[in-house]
Amino acid sequence: MKQPELAKSLLENRRAIFGFVFALTRDFEAAEEVFQEVSLAILDEAARGTQPEDFLAWSRELARHRVADFYRARRRAPVPLSESMVDAILGAEAPPRDDRPGRPGEEAGRSRWRRGEAGARRAARAPR
Repeated sequence: MKQPELAKSLLENRRAIFGFVFALTRDFEAAEEVFQEVSLAILDEAARGTQPEDFLAWSRELARHRVADFYRARRRAPVPLSESMVDAILGAEAPPRDDRPGRPGEEAGRSRWRRGEAGARRAARAPR
C-alpha cells in the first residue's frame, strides 16, 4: 500500500479505530490522544513503505500498543503537589508514641499478644 492508500484507509476506518481505542481506555480524552498517536504512527509506517495485508487488523494492533504505551507513560509521570499540600505535610506533626491508638478495644501501645490474652481467647473458641 502506498502512502495515499494508507491515508485513505485511515480515513475510511477512523471510527472503527477510534471505537477500538475508546473501548480499551474508557476515557474520551485519553482515546482522542491515543487515536492521534495511532494516526501519526500509521502515516509514519506508510512513509516507510509498510504494506499491511489487513489494514484494520494492523491498525488495531498499532492502537493496542499505543494504549499500553500511553498508560505506561502515565504511570511513570510524577504527580505534583500543590503548595498548600506541601505546607500541610511539612506542618503536620506525628502524635507521641504513647498516644497513638491501637486497634479498637485495645490500650494504646499494648496488643492482645503482649497482654497474653490471645491464647486464652483462641482456647475459649476452639471446638471440643
